[in-house]
Amino acid sequence: QFSTHPYQWQSEDGNARAKFGLDTSKDYPIWYIDVFEISHDERGQGLSRIYLKQLVSEIRNIEDGLDIEEVKRKNPNIGHSSIPPYQIVGKGLWNTSDFWDKMIEEKIVDGYLEDY
Repeated sequence: QFSTHPYQWQSEDGNARAKFGLDTSKDYPIWYIDVFEISHDERGQGLSRIYLKQLVSEIRNIEDGLDIEEVKRKNPNIGHSSIPPYQIVGKGLWNTSDFWDKMIEEKIVDGYLEDY
């Protein structure tokens, strides 16, 4: 899939990878995960949850170093909600909606990309 932002992540063991970005086009910034995948050999073992938590931690680390004024310059309509932490949403595809529903229920991510 095509990622519209240059952030890329790979787990330390190399079995999971992701592409994600910061959407500043709305009145509030959100992180979106538009690619999240794990190797076929690792699927069905409950590791997706662990990898996604690692990814969310990495996003929070990046967020800590963001220049908030630069975020505001990208969209002058961003208001007080420009102060992190920002919501993190996954791109829910028809064949992965059960996974994303679980991750939302467990409060690992905040919602689906199309909801925002």
